[in-house]
Amino acid sequence: TIGSYLGIKEKDITLKFANNLKTELEKTGQYKVLLTRSKDVFLLLSDRLKFAAKNKSDLFLSIHADYNDNPKIKGLSIYSLSEKASDTEAEKLAKKENNSDKFFGIDLSEHDETTADILIDLALRQQKNSSATLASFVINESKSFDTVKNSYRQAGFKILKNLNSPSILIELGYLSNKEEEKSLSSEKFRQELAKMFVRSINLYFSQN
Repeated sequence: TIGSYLGIKEKDITLKFANNLKTELEKTGQYKVLLTRSKDVFLLLSDRLKFAAKNKSDLFLSIHADYNDNPKIKGLSIYSLSEKASDTEAEKLAKKENNSDKFFGIDLSEHDETTADILIDLALRQQKNSSATLASFVINESKSFDTVKNSYRQAGFKILKNLNSPSILIELGYLSNKEEEKSLSSEKFRQELAKMFVRSINLYFSQN
């Protein structure tokens, strides 16, 4: 995605925000934050999940910036995993993101097929519930920021099929909106947004 007015690239703004969030989280002294990338490289969805699994993540955040043909649409939105999309917009976005590559999943070769299916079902059920809880904290804390209508949505994102930990997909805003593209290009704005996520994450771990 490329911004309509300033030409900001999604891959650049999301990495900048990831670093903002990493800094704010580490300031608390409570978290060790690992980024799937630190420079302009493309990673397969499966590689991102393997990275999280290898490092035994307690939380997985997939950070994006959106685009819409209607330049008036703006606002933050949060997604968690569901096999059935909560609305057409969520379904459309999931299809777009899922086309990045094929999902390879977690290695369950040590188990027979029936056992593996049961384990996956139990893990995904728990993961969905935990992810939904985290998403609700973010939405509650984001009231001072612009959010889209129905700001919490669910869809079948492959990147969120992380059996190890709660996972949410974050759409920071719309690069097709002039005001939002400008805001996301601001270091100060990204820092304030990052602090909001830190509050949400702190709340999640204090209760889970």
